[in-house]
Amino acid sequence: MKEGFTLITGAGAGIGKELAIVCAKKRFNLLLVSLPGSDLSQLASEISNTYQVKAHYFEIDLIAPAAPEAILNWCSANHFIVDKLINNAGAGGSRPFGELQLPEIQSMILLNNYVSTSMISLFLPMLKQWPKAYILNVSSTASFFNIPNKALYAATKAFVNTLTTSLRNELTGTGVVVSVLCPGGSMHKRDANVEMKVNKRISEMIHENPHSIACAGIKGMLAEKRMILPGMVTKCYVFAARLVPAGIADPIIRRLFNPSKHRTAARRRRRKWALWSMAVITGIVALLFALYYNQ
Repeated sequence: MKEGFTLITGAGAGIGKELAIVCAKKRFNLLLVSLPGSDLSQLASEISNTYQVKAHYFEIDLIAPAAPEAILNWCSANHFIVDKLINNAGAGGSRPFGELQLPEIQSMILLNNYVSTSMISLFLPMLKQWPKAYILNVSSTASFFNIPNKALYAATKAFVNTLTTSLRNELTGTGVVVSVLCPGGSMHKRDANVEMKVNKRISEMIHENPHSIACAGIKGMLAEKRMILPGMVTKCYVFAARLVPAGIADPIIRRLFNPSKHRTAARRRRRKWALWSMAVITGIVALLFALYYNQ
């Protein structure tokens, strides 16, 4: 009987590391991929010893020429047969688009779009060998909004959403199920502009624990969900994005994500923003529950 492996890119830290741990707890054998210097050897050893699964690692810069092909060749040479592919590696950041240099633009598009697309293309024949196989692409709720200083990031994640849902439709009936995980803010990566404008309590509420995100991602993938939205706040984000017109949402997004020219004034407005944000979130949650129970 063939022995399957779960391949996770960007497994060295943050959500990727937590995805590896959650998978190991489910007794999935692992192939961990991340940048050189990510301590993957230690992570693989700890996971193998703690959860009694096979854990191998491959350190490579994913935007290097032919990196996806190198990963496939490594798997083929070692007879690793992948039955779950998790495209987690990605690049973000918060800077005005006009300040980005062409190498930075190229790097983000390569990592967020080209690499994940190439990995799917290269590993799809292997995945189709299984009666049931899974692809999980990690996106972001940023893909649903028009975010200043994150224009390229939001656009690349919107690409991930469309690629995922279109491939899911195309691969229906093949046994390969494609899902997309769209977390909101993660506690290990917080936007400095947003942090300055909301109080600590609001910040903690709108940022998810990486482990919780990973748990929701793997649970949703195995449940064959199309789009996985971890946490109630994330669900509210997406619901609001679909419900609220851009003419109303965009000024709010600009105030949150644009850097403040007057930091003192921003601090004075923090409490007002905190109360307003809480009221909006509470209202959306109440509306969601009302819609759910009236179906």
